[in-house]
Amino acid sequence: RNFQGLLSSFWWSAVTMTTVGYGDKVPISNLGRFIAFLWMLCSIIIISIFTASITSGLTVQRMAATDLSVNTFSREPVGTVEASASVAYLKDNFYRNLTIYPDLRDGLKAMEAGEVSYFVYDEPWLVHQIHNNPDFSEMDILQVRFHRQLYAMPFNQHMPPSLKRRISYLLLRLQETRDWEVLLNEYQLKLY
Repeated sequence: RNFQGLLSSFWWSAVTMTTVGYGDKVPISNLGRFIAFLWMLCSIIIISIFTASITSGLTVQRMAATDLSVNTFSREPVGTVEASASVAYLKDNFYRNLTIYPDLRDGLKAMEAGEVSYFVYDEPWLVHQIHNNPDFSEMDILQVRFHRQLYAMPFNQHMPPSLKRRISYLLLRLQETRDWEVLLNEYQLKLY
């Protein structure tokens, strides 16, 4: 009912919110205790949100400081498969510490043995090997894309045009169904 009481209530609120609880100020009436109970619950939530926001802010800042750009990997020992688009891309972009392997499995085994730190190749093949071959189950794919390429399906020149149209139609129809999503999920692929 006076200014001193208002200051005391702020002091009590701060002590309660920080869970110090000196006990020098306490509510006396039942209504005061009920309000104090609500304030204590709200305090827990407020402090939790405050702590979580600081923690997530520091985590995001730390993750942003981790450079996962293409240039980061140019300084590391990188492997790829011979006669692939990856070789040309890596050489064109000045990857000096590059080791070329005859096939994907040899390259992944070399990475597992520590000969190279990273292995660059077509994502669908990498995903398939990592998820279907127990030898490579400890590996993971980073969310870094070097050079996006679209895949195509070649047709024989002498294939009848009506058959080509039919195949194209069925492929488009497949992409518009739930089956397409199931296929992508099964092979853990994503469309960009």
